[in-house]
Amino acid sequence: MKSARMCRLLAAAVAAVPATLSAQAAVRTVSFGVQGGFTVPTGEYADAGESGWNVGGFLQWRPVNQVFGVRGELQYHRNDIKDSFLPVGSSGNFGVTYLGVAPVLEVAPAGSGIGWYLLAGVGMYRFSTSYSESDISVSTDETEIGFNGGAGLRFRFGSANLFAEMRYHGVHVSDPDAGSSNITFMPFSIGISF
Repeated sequence: MKSARMCRLLAAAVAAVPATLSAQAAVRTVSFGVQGGFTVPTGEYADAGESGWNVGGFLQWRPVNQVFGVRGELQYHRNDIKDSFLPVGSSGNFGVTYLGVAPVLEVAPAGSGIGWYLLAGVGMYRFSTSYSESDISVSTDETEIGFNGGAGLRFRFGSANLFAEMRYHGVHVSDPDAGSSNITFMPFSIGISF
């Protein structure tokens, strides 16, 4: 009786090994991802900016079986200027290029099929404003340091991860001519990482 039970336990343990190894093999120490979605301006930025779009990518380092990792990120966000802020027949847009670093806290086990994570980052934000009317085109840019934070949901799909992410970015901008303002926006993105 004891030997039969031991054989069953041993067989169950041996059967579980390939699944465990497979799950661990799917987790990479270094991964990269691409993403895209829409960007919603908030606060003062929403007064002049329409909802727009974003694209980006990241390189992430996270040791296997650890909950903490870190990303290097590059993103671009574009929002058109509202018609009410422009003369008739003209157009304009705001562009934000973000280059930064974001620590990541994975709340689910590394090898799990579904999980969620928290992230917060700091980096350089380059703001550009472009305006055109007839044959005249004008553009300005400014670079500041800002912060961001958010959360994401990921799903394992074979050897890749599909994810959906929401962030909040905030930057304080000082302009000698226009005074100071806070640029805040929320991108919603979906993407894939390998």
